[in-house]
Amino acid sequence: MIKEATLKDLDSIKEFRDKLYEADSNFTNISTIDNIKSTILNDSVNNNKYYLFWKNNEIIGQAIIRVNIKSTIGHLGHIAVLKEYYGKGIADELLKKVIQYSKDIKLNSIELIVDETNIRAIKFYEKYQFKYEKKRRINSSLVIYKLTLIVNKYKTSLIFKW
Repeated sequence: MIKEATLKDLDSIKEFRDKLYEADSNFTNISTIDNIKSTILNDSVNNNKYYLFWKNNEIIGQAIIRVNIKSTIGHLGHIAVLKEYYGKGIADELLKKVIQYSKDIKLNSIELIVDETNIRAIKFYEKYQFKYEKKRRINSSLVIYKLTLIVNKYKTSLIFKW
């Protein structure tokens, strides 16, 4: 079941993120209670959404979309699922929820950043028609891609430096 995060979920989110980051070295754990609380509070005043996928009273997945209404662009900040639930459609359901929300609030596109070595994620996003836009070298060992999905007919005419 997918629901929006609330302050009541703080401890469960912290536990989920700790498990996530412990199991996957691709992520940096910045999951302090204050950090999570700030995210939820900011999301409630903006059009951002923090979705949680629950199973048996435990969070097993999350998706965060940050919205820039002025530019009609959403940024998929983080979609993650516990490894033991890979391949079970959890990420699919979370992404579909984000896409539907983006359409509902009339965003033109969703963009995201992904590490070029994260082939599993890149293939997942390509399955949903995300298109490669840019490649950027962060340092000698990290290259990221920017991928974009058009969710409504008209792409924004605003141009942003990346």
